Amino acid sequence: MAAACLFLCGCVDPPPPPDEPEFTAVVVSGDARLPDWYQVKFVLRYLDGRVYEGECIWPDSYTPVLLQDSARAAERVKPGKTWTTIREIEGAGAGRFTPNGRGVMRHPSGVTESGNWRNGRYMGGL
Repeated sequence: MAAACLFLCGCVDPPPPPDEPEFTAVVVSGDARLPDWYQVKFVLRYLDGRVYEGECIWPDSYTPVLLQDSARAAERVKPGKTWTTIREIEGAGAGRFTPNGRGVMRHPSGVTESGNWRNGRYMGGL
């Protein structure tokens, strides 16, 4: 019986490869375009001790890094799913990234600002 199962299983065509995720682009920073299934969460550690976690606008020079990463992720993400990458930026470089969208800023004093950000300004929570 097991031999029959092996024989029958061996004759079945393998399933087709999964469809590649669609590279549907959305504007996320300046002219940068990334697929809508590719999500980026930033962790920005500023020199003054603040830590921001969330969405932001990045400098144009960082766009090739994200485009390359999203291209590699396209080979691994399943259709209909999202891929989230976490990018940590520390020190002076963190100042080149601007909180924009949903996120949390933790200040060294213990104050936390959680909610919406627009061009680096806290707009309030929900």
